[in-house]
Amino acid sequence: MHLSYSGRKTYKNCPQSYWYNYVEKPLKHEKENKINALYGSWIGTAFEIFYAEKLWQYPDGEQRLVSALPKIFNTRLKGKERYDFKDPSRSSRAPTFKDIYAEVCISVPRGIRSIKEYGFIGHNDQAEMKLDCNIGGHNVGGRADFVVNQMAAPNHLIIIDGKGTKPSRRKLSIDPIQLKWYAMLYHKKTGEYPDSLAFLFWKDEPDTSVQWVDFTPEELVALEAEILENIGKIEAGVKALSTLSVPEKKIALPQYFPTNPEKDNCRWCRYGHLCGKAWSTSDLAPDGSSFSPNQDCCL
Repeated sequence: MHLSYSGRKTYKNCPQSYWYNYVEKPLKHEKENKINALYGSWIGTAFEIFYAEKLWQYPDGEQRLVSALPKIFNTRLKGKERYDFKDPSRSSRAPTFKDIYAEVCISVPRGIRSIKEYGFIGHNDQAEMKLDCNIGGHNVGGRADFVVNQMAAPNHLIIIDGKGTKPSRRKLSIDPIQLKWYAMLYHKKTGEYPDSLAFLFWKDEPDTSVQWVDFTPEELVALEAEILENIGKIEAGVKALSTLSVPEKKIALPQYFPTNPEKDNCRWCRYGHLCGKAWSTSDLAPDGSSFSPNQDCCL
C-alpha cells in the first residue's frame, strides 16, 4: 500500500474523505478546477527552477525568474493531466489569472530576499526531492520542496517547505507533522537526520517568512509507528468493504471510514454530496467542493 503525507492528513481529518479520494475515486475521470491552488503551484515551480538552475548565482537571476513566469505556466502547469486552472466566472469570488499572476510577480522578489536573508543557498541544493521509502512492506511517499546544504554553515542541511498561506491563516493551515514526515523519510533514505526544518512563506516579508519546526528522533520513531497503525486500519477497512454488495457497502462505510464534518475538512472536499454530512452543505458546489476566497489552498 502507498501512503503519502497528504493521504495521512486526509485520513486523520476525515477517514471517509480518504476512502473517496484514495480508494473508490468516483471522480477520478473528472479534472478538478485548481484555480485556488494555482498561486502555490506557480510560485513553487518558479523556485524549483530557481534552485535547479542556480539562479542565485546571477546578478539578474531575479529578473530572469520573473520574466519566465508566463512560460512556467504554459509549459509546466497548463494542461496538467489531473487538474484544470479555469478562470472563475464573473459571479465567483475566486481570484482571476490576472490577480494570481500579479501576486506571483510580487512574491518572487520577496521570496529571493527571504532565501538570501536566511542563507537557504548551497551548491548541492535539491528541489522536489523524492523521499519515498519502504516501511513495513509499504511505500510511504514524500517529496520535499527544497533540501539545502547551506554554504554559510557547511554540512548544515535544511528541509524547506514553501507555503502560499496568508499570514492570517498560518496557524490554521500549517501542520508541523508535514516536515517531520519528510525528516523521517530522509533519515530512512540516507541514514542521517536533517539539521533543521523550516516552512518558508512566500507572502511574508523576510522578517516573518520562516517558521522553524523542532523535532526529536523519538518523535520520528513514533510517527513511523503511527503510519503503520493507520495503514493497518485502512487495509482492514478496504478488505471488509470489498466483500460487500454496493448497498451493503454504503451502509457499512461509516463503520470503517467515518465522516468528520468540520468546516476546514469539508471546504475543499469534492465528495460532500456523497457523504451527506458535509459541513454547511449549502456552501458547497455541486461536486462537493467550496470556492471560498478566504481560504488558501496551496501546493
